[in-house]
Amino acid sequence: MDAAPTHPARRLTDRLVPPGPHGFVESPDEIRMQAIRFVGLTALIEGVLILTRWVLLPSLRDITGDAGWWPLGGSLALEFTWAGIYLAAAFVVFALRPDPRWTVRTTLALVVASTTIAIVRRAIGLDPGPGGHALATMLIAHTTGAIMLPWTPRQAMTIAGIWALLSSISLIAIEDRGGVSAPASIFATLAVTVPGTMIAFFRSTRLRDRFTVRALEDRYARVREELTAARQIHEGAFPQPRVTGEVRFAYEYRPMSQIGGDYVFAAVDDPSDPMSAVSVVLLDVTGHGIPAALTVNRLQGELARLVAEYPGMSAGALLEQLNRYVYLTLAEQSVFVTAVAVRADPVNGTADIASAGHPPVLVRRSNGELDTVGATATVLGAQEPDEYLSKPVTVRFTPGDSVIAFTDGVTEARSPEGAMFGVQGVRSVIDAGRPDPSRRWPELIAEAVQKHHPGAPTDDTLIVEIYRVRDGGRS
Repeated sequence: MDAAPTHPARRLTDRLVPPGPHGFVESPDEIRMQAIRFVGLTALIEGVLILTRWVLLPSLRDITGDAGWWPLGGSLALEFTWAGIYLAAAFVVFALRPDPRWTVRTTLALVVASTTIAIVRRAIGLDPGPGGHALATMLIAHTTGAIMLPWTPRQAMTIAGIWALLSSISLIAIEDRGGVSAPASIFATLAVTVPGTMIAFFRSTRLRDRFTVRALEDRYARVREELTAARQIHEGAFPQPRVTGEVRFAYEYRPMSQIGGDYVFAAVDDPSDPMSAVSVVLLDVTGHGIPAALTVNRLQGELARLVAEYPGMSAGALLEQLNRYVYLTLAEQSVFVTAVAVRADPVNGTADIASAGHPPVLVRRSNGELDTVGATATVLGAQEPDEYLSKPVTVRFTPGDSVIAFTDGVTEARSPEGAMFGVQGVRSVIDAGRPDPSRRWPELIAEAVQKHHPGAPTDDTLIVEIYRVRDGGRS
């Protein structure tokens, strides 16, 4: 039986944060580091522009001219104000460590303040040309911020709108455009905001997609963990193969998914008595996966109750009581069950076999002969309890004999050419004998099914063998 991992590896996305105004996937530390890099980079580039402006200005006398102290003093005041704004932004992001929302808002405010100062420089004549350095400042700050930070399109457009409004008012009412028309100047003002706005739009879409993928990965990882835990619980309800006593049993279980709808139940009348009778029930619930496994768990509880309340119950009576439970509790949901119940009694040397719509049961004699026991009743849940009868077939069960039962995942396994394995395939495996006496029939049959149908199984597969040891305790 395939064992579920004891400690499933976690694949959860521990860096994932819920989407919000600040972005979709970046963690707070990532946003803060990006903001620090943004402040440093834009400060460096704008600082170069400021130095270039001072170099390009003809001379200190041309700066002062007839305007007195204002151009020179005003320029110095603006540069110190600009430097103070950047230092303040760096202090807020680096030292105060705000949450992501306020980190992003700080960078937005920095861009607005920086570009406003650029407009003021241009308005008072400290920007050579018709606003060239101011346009460069906006283009650099806006585009860099959209690239480095999780700005939403709305935030990028808000900054662009504030810039366009202030710049247009200055161009129309205050500045000397030097022969450049107002429409051309306003167009240039709007054009420098296009790259940043488009980047914010596409980056936001990409981040949203990344968040969706990570959220799906996280959910998938959680589902896998839950399925692994469910499989451990489900398979924990399976009995341990019995390797002592006169009557023993072994089985091979291979579900098509993490958990399945096949199940084997076993009960020993007196575990301390090696000659005790053994009851084994093989179940195959309609459907696959979690719904079928939930049904199996319910049936396991009912079987445990019946065996505890009615020890020594015959195979036929056990299926009749189980039919009552399925009919009253599961049939309305179109859940039906095929089953085989075997009660082997070494004292009497017999095995009672009752089958509810299940594939044939094979009885292998110690001399290699094979007998077949077909269904003795219809599937569980299809008939009302008062009408349901399951009279068992009693067969000899002497030392060296085996009773082999299996679900339809064995018989309906198809080869690449479409041929079913069938009951004949099981008989062929048994007729070939066991080359290694230590290997039981369930393992050998499961291997043959795997060779017949390579790849992932298309149905749950369960094979059970109830066998009686030969004289001397040899199996």
